[in-house]
Amino acid sequence: MLGHFCFLGSQYYAEFHYNHDLEFICLNLQSATPGAASLRRRAPRYKAFTMKIIALEKETDGIKPSDFKPYLKSEAKKVWELHQSGLIREIHFRQDQKSAVLIIECDSVERAEQIISQLPLVKEGLICFEFIPLVPYTGFERLFK
Repeated sequence: MLGHFCFLGSQYYAEFHYNHDLEFICLNLQSATPGAASLRRRAPRYKAFTMKIIALEKETDGIKPSDFKPYLKSEAKKVWELHQSGLIREIHFRQDQKSAVLIIECDSVERAEQIISQLPLVKEGLICFEFIPLVPYTGFERLFK
């Protein structure tokens, strides 16, 4: 079990515990005074981290550049809102072609699809996205066996 400590002034410290899936499982509140009572509270189980998903934009075939123009400002506004909410963590344009690459953090690919479906250019059928779910790299574990 993983854990870390946080001092709360001079009288108490908190001890947080996580299981190996990085789910927060309990909190100990300890008195820094010897012999004083401590409080142990089990937290509701939840994932501490969400999934990262790469979303690659694809333009719909047969669409002219002028078809995008009426929606570009509302598209930028919606992307800004989703970025500020933390759902879209990063957004980039590809250097080798005219398309966007988004890094989304949420619980599932299905949730990422729901988030992206809010974009005006997606609603209008001008673009769609390919979703690539990512998992953490575990290769470093080989160094410590």
